[in-house]
Amino acid sequence: MRIHKALRVGSREWENIRASLDDCGDIGEFLSDGWSASGRADGLTVSKGLHLLRNLLEMDKKLPTHGYHTPEAASVFTALGSKAGKRLGLNCDLAKAFGSGYSLVRTGSFAPGDVDGRPIKQMLFFNPIFPVECCADWDFKSQNAKAKLKLIFNLFNKWQNHPGSYIV
Repeated sequence: MRIHKALRVGSREWENIRASLDDCGDIGEFLSDGWSASGRADGLTVSKGLHLLRNLLEMDKKLPTHGYHTPEAASVFTALGSKAGKRLGLNCDLAKAFGSGYSLVRTGSFAPGDVDGRPIKQMLFFNPIFPVECCADWDFKSQNAKAKLKLIFNLFNKWQNHPGSYIV
């Protein structure tokens, strides 16, 4: 029963991500292309898949009180944003950085343990494209947000096509 609830929450948040990134391309359905709840087909270990499910449930429980300003939400958006980046054609490393940055602008914080060499790329989500006062309360389905996310996604594509154009 809890797995079904976690999958419903994941599907809801995936649709929100999908709407905010639709100018970048279609990221598909939440559980399409073999991405299972366990995460196995997505290259995640079973424990990371279960961790995602736990974070989805905890995020949803805290949502009425804390909004998306929780460590669980940051972890969820990092994982889902990374998957979205992969589906949009980014390689694994850039998709992870994209997911981390997406999570940063959605929640206002980094996912716990997620500052392993990606801060420069993550901060590009804020400066100068995103205003300092943005984050979890920002309307990510607005045309303004979609246009800014497309600019960021195009930058990640540029990095992928010309790896020497950014500092790791």
